[in-house]
Amino acid sequence: MFTIYWSVKKAKERKLKVSTPSTQANTSGNNPTVANVVEVIQGDKLIVDIVGSSEISGSNINLYIKDIDAPDIVKSCKKEIEFGLRVKDIVSDIISNATSIELVNYRKTAKGVISQLIIDGKDLGEDLIAKEYASDESGYWKAYICSAKKAYMAGNMHMTSGKHE
Repeated sequence: MFTIYWSVKKAKERKLKVSTPSTQANTSGNNPTVANVVEVIQGDKLIVDIVGSSEISGSNINLYIKDIDAPDIVKSCKKEIEFGLRVKDIVSDIISNATSIELVNYRKTAKGVISQLIIDGKDLGEDLIAKEYASDESGYWKAYICSAKKAYMAGNMHMTSGKHE
């Protein structure tokens, strides 16, 4: 429990400096930026304050990282929750060391904003997937960590859908 409290407390106290990101990712200077991370909920969901002249600017905005699925930290099996907490801490650490967070390819929904996060010029979602802290498949963690039967059914479904290579 100490780790969870530390991450949330650190995220709440954190104020980011807004600056121009490096050229490592395709961004434009007109994209909205995160001025403050209020809380890291889990690896793919944050609560943030967004600055910039766009329809998504505001305070305490639910921000979902686009096209990734991080392990859940609630309503799941014990192994997924434990891994989800580690991923949450990793995301908190990445954010705490950031000098800029830019939002690209964003869209507003009824629940919040879905966007790619470019942290210091690097796409956070792609980085998490590359390091196997997140997946680009929805429901991946429940199937592959919690239940062999669900994994088998998901694989079977994938094979019959014609998406396999």
